[in-house]
Amino acid sequence: MNNNSRTLDYACNNGLFAVETTSEANGYPANLRQALTFDTITDLLVCSDELTKSGHSVTELLLHKRDGWQLWHRRATSIDHRMFRKATDSESVLEVNISDDDNEVAFDLIAQGRTFTDLEEMRRAIDNVETFKDELENILSEVEDKGLTEATVFYDPNNYAIRYWADNETIGYSHDTHTYQVALMVDWKEEDEEDND
Repeated sequence: MNNNSRTLDYACNNGLFAVETTSEANGYPANLRQALTFDTITDLLVCSDELTKSGHSVTELLLHKRDGWQLWHRRATSIDHRMFRKATDSESVLEVNISDDDNEVAFDLIAQGRTFTDLEEMRRAIDNVETFKDELENILSEVEDKGLTEATVFYDPNNYAIRYWADNETIGYSHDTHTYQVALMVDWKEEDEEDND
């Protein structure tokens, strides 16, 4: 049985999902491999540890897919488990905590560090405070449901829109036409080796 078949079997027997991946950055099929996906970073790490201890070779992947692609592209093989909480533009990132006041956070997100050029721009910002408040309430509620206390919100300050949010268990996200997902690819040890263990 080959690696892909064994990955599919393992996913089926352990309540996981397997996705088909390609080595091509444009999503076209080449060097197709199945990869295991998870609900949380903790689930991924536990599985990776168990498979490694059993003698299998495990590679952590960052997968990328654009709308319309049938396959995930294996984009990276080095993963920082807080990667979705890393900011590249500090002006569009906000750390939120379940103890925060939604109204204050929403106002800070809209107004902090901004200079309004006219009354219409200020009205637009104020109108969006309520929308941000509702979104933040939902985000913080989900964070609390997971037993966590904080998250990072990535937003577009020019369009008053939250792009995505992440916490320590976030395993993937979508933005615009792109989706990113952390996964495991397994090179299974030979079955006769397993029989000897």
